[in-house]
Amino acid sequence: MAVWFSYINGAFALLGSLGGGGGIYSIPALAGAVGAYVMVNGKKWGYWMCAVVATLGLVSSALGVFYFGMAFALNAVFSVALFAGLLHPMSRRYVKIWLD
Repeated sequence: MAVWFSYINGAFALLGSLGGGGGIYSIPALAGAVGAYVMVNGKKWGYWMCAVVATLGLVSSALGVFYFGMAFALNAVFSVALFAGLLHPMSRRYVKIWLD
């Protein structure tokens, strides 16, 4: 599930940067999509790349909610879901067993 959230996050970042918004701020989301692709292809460093990007997204969403209010609440919900999905014990067990 976390892989799908990473893909969706990257797709929205790509659409946002094509629409004129985003720019350099979409690079972490696209890095998460690349990490998800690498993770699906069996590499452990893709998982860690997704975990770092999810952590950065969680921190930036929390700061956005803190400074700008509830306008960032939906983004924060998806950031928490991605972070929890990647660091869930079942995901960690999957990485330990199946990824190189």
